Amino acid sequence: MLKKLILEGLHRNLEHSSGAKANLDGRLCFDVMLSELASSKRSAYDKGCAKLLTCEGGWTAAIAAERGYEVDPSCCLCGGPLDTPWHRLVECPCVEDQRKAVIPADVLAILRDAPTEEQKRAALTGVFRHPADEAARPLELPAGQVIAMDWLTPEVYKQLDDLPACCRNYFIDGSRYEHTIKEWDRASWGLVVVAPDGSVLFTCGGAVPRSLPQTSQAGEYCGMYAASRLPPGFTFTDCASVEHSWNHRGLLGQVDLSPDSVYSGIVAKAQAGQGIEAMFKVRSHLDPSDEGITMAEAWLRHGNEEADAAAKRSQCYHPAISEAEYADANLLMRIARAFVDAASCVYALWPRLDLSGVKWSQPTLLLHPPRRRLVE
Repeated sequence: MLKKLILEGLHRNLEHSSGAKANLDGRLCFDVMLSELASSKRSAYDKGCAKLLTCEGGWTAAIAAERGYEVDPSCCLCGGPLDTPWHRLVECPCVEDQRKAVIPADVLAILRDAPTEEQKRAALTGVFRHPADEAARPLELPAGQVIAMDWLTPEVYKQLDDLPACCRNYFIDGSRYEHTIKEWDRASWGLVVVAPDGSVLFTCGGAVPRSLPQTSQAGEYCGMYAASRLPPGFTFTDCASVEHSWNHRGLLGQVDLSPDSVYSGIVAKAQAGQGIEAMFKVRSHLDPSDEGITMAEAWLRHGNEEADAAAKRSQCYHPAISEAEYADANLLMRIARAFVDAASCVYALWPRLDLSGVKWSQPTLLLHPPRRRLVE
């Protein structure tokens, strides 16, 4: 956990540093470009163009002239006054057909009408102000509290305790809503009590708190902790890590607590409860109505399916991100992705700028000053 937090802190510092260089009071979001670089659908050339955009590495005639080289700053294709990255990607009429083939019409119309500074930044660099800075964050709980426990009232506990032992079958599952912007990932957990005849006797769930990774695995561990707070019963999970954490015992018969595991603390706290008499691994996301399976297998699949549905419904326990925030971020992501396609398509249509033998003098004013080096 400490290693993960240090790495996240390092990434945040780099995002803040990049934002400061862009004269922002917040961070820059690189998640879209990182997803493009990790995509198997992108060719090596596409990924190179994505890096070129993000690093502002397009060396155009106008930029060379700003840097003191005595070259004609006009566009060599259309004769426009300035050969800038914006001219190449948005304005030059000589590559309009290629541009329209890869940039959606509504995105191009926005950028040619009255684009905001963030929309321009997304088009030219693929990055933009981090939307998670102002949006709602995952659920926050008091220190030391693993999950929200307001669902476990004395009445609920007595209701479950009064059930026959054969009816206390706890199916747990975790769910994750994954977003390109990683800080908008949200995880939740679900627990259902299933009787031998398949009827669901009780359902609960909750959000994975901010202190834990927003992953479905974290949801499974939260579900395990919830089950440990209930009257003794059998627990079923489709997560091999949870089952191994509980059933892999050492020489003293204690639950194995690895210092390398993010969830060792949750396992230790769950061990202090009495709700888990035994932990069983079940297969996930299988249809209980399949032909040729036994009644026991159909019952296990049904329980896992109900727990999965409970976990998905529990996403609502996180503070909500507004639809307007989602819409603004999605537009910026569409712009960034479209202009990776545009750079891949149109940049190669300009001849490579040859500066060999070109006279250079120290410029007095730079419209686009070079970035400061991280190490002087």
